[in-house]
Amino acid sequence: MAIEIIVLPSAQADIWSIIERFIDVAGPGVAERFESALEACFQRLAEYPRMGAVRERPNPELRSLRFVVLSEFPNIVVYYRETPVTLDIVRVVDGRRQISDDKFNG
Repeated sequence: MAIEIIVLPSAQADIWSIIERFIDVAGPGVAERFESALEACFQRLAEYPRMGAVRERPNPELRSLRFVVLSEFPNIVVYYRETPVTLDIVRVVDGRRQISDDKFNG
């Protein structure tokens, strides 16, 4: 049974920022491909929520955070947390960026 996906406001802002950047730099077709790849990723996560890797973090509140890389866009990393009833998408970021733990508050 698939779990419900909740895209937190921080992840929504990330997604729109990435879409806008793709439109500006590579055109609307690439932005549409990104949206399709992200939707497919969310569907896979809903079916297999533990497929993502856990990244060790010093902050104990972030130890349950998992991540997956979009195969079609290997620089894009989706960070998420599984709860008993939902899968919360916390951030969607360019993996080449260094992101501090305080950016994962949702």
